[in-house]
Amino acid sequence: KKTNEMSFNVKGDKKYPATAFVSKLNDGNYLFSGTYSLSENSKMKEAVGIFVLKTDSNGKTLFSTFTNFLDLKNFTSYMSEKNKSGIEVEKSKSEANGKELTKEYNILPYNAIENDGKYLLIGEAYYPVWHTDVDKNGVPGSYFSGYNFTHYFIVEYDKDGKVEWSNAAKLNVKMMPVRMKHLSVNKDANSLQIVYPSYGCVVKTSYDSNGDEISTEEIKYVGDEETLRRYFDLDTEYWYGNNFLATGKLLTKSKDGKEKVFSINKITY
Repeated sequence: KKTNEMSFNVKGDKKYPATAFVSKLNDGNYLFSGTYSLSENSKMKEAVGIFVLKTDSNGKTLFSTFTNFLDLKNFTSYMSEKNKSGIEVEKSKSEANGKELTKEYNILPYNAIENDGKYLLIGEAYYPVWHTDVDKNGVPGSYFSGYNFTHYFIVEYDKDGKVEWSNAAKLNVKMMPVRMKHLSVNKDANSLQIVYPSYGCVVKTSYDSNGDEISTEEIKYVGDEETLRRYFDLDTEYWYGNNFLATGKLLTKSKDGKEKVFSINKITY
């Protein structure tokens, strides 16, 4: 049974939520977060930025912040140098004319993470892939292949909703038939670790308290005496402390021959 109805609006600034989550905070207030579009009818969830909006328990807005994707550090780092340079030129021209350059992305956002009085937002960028084929009657058509994930971003906001730091990095994962989150997150006051399954390994990237990348390493699923030939349905989840669980079906080869196994790996760093 509905006991309380809350709503929020963008007060006519022509920024419309494309995706949205709400989290109850430790102080009893609420934090709305997600992505926003410049179109009121964003059916494909295409967005140009992210937002956070804090309300009290009665729905009164305490702060709201909208951040353009192109203002996030390294957001275009997954692109070729040519494409990155082209966007920088476009952005400079728009700013010279008093305008804001935006680019639309499909984003899979995460629920906001509250930590030490600050708020962390994370999202993965993706696009649908289609291919042309001929059916059994010789009629050509377009068919859905899956979702290609390109990169992820991290933004930390202070208690007043101001951006303290941001960063982004390439997401090296295989194309998926569904939109699914890849990242496991371990956050404390002084550091942040992002872990995700890649091609035959787990990628772990560490960031310091200012959001600068400290290190990136690849942790293999199999030992040195084995070769990973193929893998299926790999998944990595944060467990506890500095421990993660990686599960999946693996096809390996060693001196004893080929073997297909269901693997459960505890990964500790």
